[in-house]
Amino acid sequence: MKKYLLCILLITLTGYMNVSLSQPAPDSIKSVINVVRINQPIELTGKLDSPLWSQAEPVELKYEVQPGENLAASQKTYVRALYDQNYLYFGFQCFDTNPEQIRSNISDRDKIYQDDWVFVGIDTFGDFQRSYELVVNTYGIQGDLLATSNGEDGSVDWIWYAASAMNDKGWTSVMKIPFSSLNFPDKAEQIWRLNILRCIPRSSRTQTSWMPFNRNIQGIMTQAGYLKGLKDIKSGSSIELLPYVMSQENGQLLDSNNPNSGFKYDNLQGRIGGGIK
Repeated sequence: MKKYLLCILLITLTGYMNVSLSQPAPDSIKSVINVVRINQPIELTGKLDSPLWSQAEPVELKYEVQPGENLAASQKTYVRALYDQNYLYFGFQCFDTNPEQIRSNISDRDKIYQDDWVFVGIDTFGDFQRSYELVVNTYGIQGDLLATSNGEDGSVDWIWYAASAMNDKGWTSVMKIPFSSLNFPDKAEQIWRLNILRCIPRSSRTQTSWMPFNRNIQGIMTQAGYLKGLKDIKSGSSIELLPYVMSQENGQLLDSNNPNSGFKYDNLQGRIGGGIK
């Protein structure tokens, strides 16, 4: 089931998903988002109502890459990028001329790929061997995948945060990504490869991108743009605690040869424990 998620998500962009590639697109056609540093965290409401967002330049997702090939996008979408000492933020403004047709479902994590969603793909080393893929639907429900040269792993659940909000012009969404959840080089300034997509499922599963895609080139991260301006940040480690409480009670027939002999229950047993990730 996890492998199937990718087919829904991006298979039509490249024929199949494969992040590694021997023929990356020339750097001369790459776009750049210059992320802006802020000195205070952003409250995660799903709305772009914080004045901090005005510091970031909006970047438009101009290209329809599915089903059309680099056609003009039918709906306007803008993304902004900010960061502070601990988090990277992406804010999406998704306009829709028919907001009543927005497809939204409350579902489990990683079960959102039939909905409207926004997508961020990050290759922190720029070697096309490993990228983080983060997806959010209109209810703020998350999906995440790890893309490698061997395909995509949908079983990963990184620690990051998201929220979305509907409005009469469409919807907005905010991703809040801890640097401690990402691996990246130990450098004073980071330059990451970046892909940004929006899915608008109507009569077709329309997908728009901030970068054009050449279907003759295999892979999508090799055609990604750049995220620049991250300075003096540190990767780290995160600990997730997963406690549990369990109870169990067994029972059996008094006489296994006589279904009418009555039923005897053993004492109720309990157990507590936990896991560390």
